[in-house]
Amino acid sequence: MKTEDIRSLVAALGVGEHFYIGRLDKAKPKSIGVFRRSAGEPIIAIGTQSGYELTRVSLLIHYSRSFTETETAAQTLYDALKSIRNQSAGSAFVFFIMMKTSSPVDIGSDDGIWEQVIDFDIYERKVNKYA
Repeated sequence: MKTEDIRSLVAALGVGEHFYIGRLDKAKPKSIGVFRRSAGEPIIAIGTQSGYELTRVSLLIHYSRSFTETETAAQTLYDALKSIRNQSAGSAFVFFIMMKTSSPVDIGSDDGIWEQVIDFDIYERKVNKYA
């Protein structure tokens, strides 16, 4: 899945105003950064080809000077991601999203703006890139 498709998927969920890929240089409040996590082990099917691919994602929610507002926005985004099932996202088709923590993780503040992180894996339909 392309990182741009992930950014568009997150932006469509209605939380945040500014969306970045890779880093948040001089980020404005209500910003969300999309980062790909390290790939980990490859998916290996036994007996046949796997029908899905896995994209590991981390979101940095750089939101507000109010901890409560940041926490609420992060939880709203977390719940929206968790509920995604069988949905198109750009050029990909998402089967479901597996959350990697039980809730968004508070990582403190940056220049007075509270931040939280959401880690998740996207299970998507495998596309034969050579067909």
